Amino acid sequence: MVNTRRTSASTLSSFDILIIGGYALFCAWLLITFFWLFCDFPTGSTPGGRDFTQLWLFVGFACGYCIQHLAGRRSESFNVFNRRTVIPVAIANALLPVSALLFYASVPLPFPLLCVFGFVTGVAGSFANIAWLDIFSRTGRTQYDLYCALGFIGGGILFALGAAAPGVMQPVFALVCATLSFILTFFISRRTKDVDFPTVDDEEKESTWRFAREIEPSFFMFGVVFAFTFVYLFNTGRNAVLLGLMSAIAGGVIIALLSLNGITRRTNITTYQRILVALTVGSCVLMPLVPTGAQIVLCCVIVAANAILLVINESFVLRKCSLDRTIPVFRQAPLRLLSIPFGFACGWACAAIISVFFGTHAGAFMYMRLFCALLLVVVIMIFLPVDEHHAADGTIFDAAEQAAAPNVIVEVTTTESDLLKARCQAVTKLYQLSPREEDVLEYLARGRNAAYIQEKLTISPHTVKSHIYNIYRKLDIHSQQKLMDFVETFPLDDQAARRIAEEKQEKR
Repeated sequence: MVNTRRTSASTLSSFDILIIGGYALFCAWLLITFFWLFCDFPTGSTPGGRDFTQLWLFVGFACGYCIQHLAGRRSESFNVFNRRTVIPVAIANALLPVSALLFYASVPLPFPLLCVFGFVTGVAGSFANIAWLDIFSRTGRTQYDLYCALGFIGGGILFALGAAAPGVMQPVFALVCATLSFILTFFISRRTKDVDFPTVDDEEKESTWRFAREIEPSFFMFGVVFAFTFVYLFNTGRNAVLLGLMSAIAGGVIIALLSLNGITRRTNITTYQRILVALTVGSCVLMPLVPTGAQIVLCCVIVAANAILLVINESFVLRKCSLDRTIPVFRQAPLRLLSIPFGFACGWACAAIISVFFGTHAGAFMYMRLFCALLLVVVIMIFLPVDEHHAADGTIFDAAEQAAAPNVIVEVTTTESDLLKARCQAVTKLYQLSPREEDVLEYLARGRNAAYIQEKLTISPHTVKSHIYNIYRKLDIHSQQKLMDFVETFPLDDQAARRIAEEKQEKR
């Protein structure tokens, strides 16, 4: 088992590079299978027929997240890394590349069968994506955006190599990427085997994802707009698709640079949303006013924004999951990653229908895309919170509560022991610790060891270790001494001080 001790983000170990490389192989398979192969096949199909065949990939991807969410809720034995899941996923990943090889060998498959293959491949793709995100969470690092961005960049580079190969070799390249990614998933998941997580009550689960629903409607609309953009690229031609997919690398590079400079650690997810909605809507508004070449450039801007949003959303979800490591990522993340692929599937379906009935470059197509972009603005105005509920590190805070109870240091007439307890309560409130984690925190802040805590709280050694691990992750602290120093100097708000004084008076 690999030591998942948190290390410096500026240095990547060989095992970190192996993980990023495995994720890059998955991203390369996804770009080739979901997009690039459809530039050439199904052979002889109309653009509308191709779009409807391709649609089932994205429907399957969204449904895959729903399936994982339901499986995680209803079955305690559900695990994306066991053989009953991994082997079917690996087989499904090969369905479309093998179908493309058959087309090159002049053995066409029926349209309904291709749709079924596309749906199954989409479901398998969502399972593989969740598996890699869960592996990221086991590294002990917190810069998930850097991991996701580097993997996305690597996947884009590998895709470029595959796209440059002769036509018949492209599905072979996708098969190689899928096979290597599958092998690395199986290998790494066993080298980073996580602990058996104890259960957590529904109230704690809800607290972790509090306010998350406010940003999901806009993610859905982003997905719709991105789908219209990709369909436009496909209708324009093979070179436009290549430029669009390559521009996704630029989005990954931007996030990687921001992460290396520490900007992503200080920037809230809603800030990214506001910037990306300006880029996306601005590009959609300008598109009818410029010639075809400039339209492709604006599409590339939208695709780059899509890459940024995907990386930011995945890293945001991983940070949320890391706040409560009593539940593995593959049980927490699927539902929270659903909004973008679901919007993408809906947008692709609408675009495919318009292409069939009005033509690939009809005015109705352009107007619908513009309408969806404006609808995105409306959704942002309605749902996106004015207050920054989501901190950059994934923690949650309520601006109204903050305003009602500002953090100001006050003098209180009480003992050091009572002050320490109040500071632990303040830390618990700000960092969303559970009641039991608060008890453990207080003992740790007093310098007690795990054996002492186990005896006092009458809990198992495994439970003590799990609580200590969760506290260190949530507070981003690596040792007990640093935790003691942190609690000792934590600012005490006036309400907490007043509460201590009242409690002492009641005891008297």
